[in-house]
Amino acid sequence: MRTATKIVVPGETIVSGGMYTVRGSAITRPDGSIVATRVSLVRIKGREVNVVPLTGSYTPQRGDNVIGIVADYSVVYWLLEINYVWKARLDASDFLRRQFDASSEKITDYLKIGDVVYGKIAHVEKGLPPIITCRDKIYGKLEGGRLISINPVKVPRVIGVKSSMLEAIKRITKADVRVGANGIIWVKAEKPEIEELVERAIKKIERESHTSGLTKRIQSELMRGMKIIQKGEWE
Repeated sequence: MRTATKIVVPGETIVSGGMYTVRGSAITRPDGSIVATRVSLVRIKGREVNVVPLTGSYTPQRGDNVIGIVADYSVVYWLLEINYVWKARLDASDFLRRQFDASSEKITDYLKIGDVVYGKIAHVEKGLPPIITCRDKIYGKLEGGRLISINPVKVPRVIGVKSSMLEAIKRITKADVRVGANGIIWVKAEKPEIEELVERAIKKIERESHTSGLTKRIQSELMRGMKIIQKGEWE
């Protein structure tokens, strides 16, 4: 069963009607609707709703690669949720890699609320929104796939020494994986089952980051999972 993922803001109704199991930063109203209480990453799988709070657990540093979700916009820039107390600013010219003409172009023709962006922290100043850039070609809008939220402290373990862990995940699954220093990871693969396999592996890394021999265990589990998927026996 494919998992639906989205970003929500405080007061937003996540789902309504029916019986759901809810975990995380949300309340259930008398009418059965589930409402977010914090800016959160929501994953809905079947009747299970997992609401993972984003705001306030990441401190941006210049040069960090991050994954953000468009939460607001003006005529010349977007504001992105990046798991920080401030939303980050992405200027249209930095996203498009050219001059943006607000008199003849609409910013929403390029990015809308809810779109996912891979970028780099270009500037950080206390008391002001961080500035994101997408000037390099490796950055830009991420389409499809799924988002995974982990504790930002665990990100280096997901990457591994000299990118050993991340490269192993990519090599075995052939998935496109972008890791944000802000604890948001984007995965896109040929099949949703492979995306789920990668998510399980990343969550295992987060849980067991303090243990030895983790890279080999993750590689073994990924190879075993890929064989199961290829046989059509994934559940």
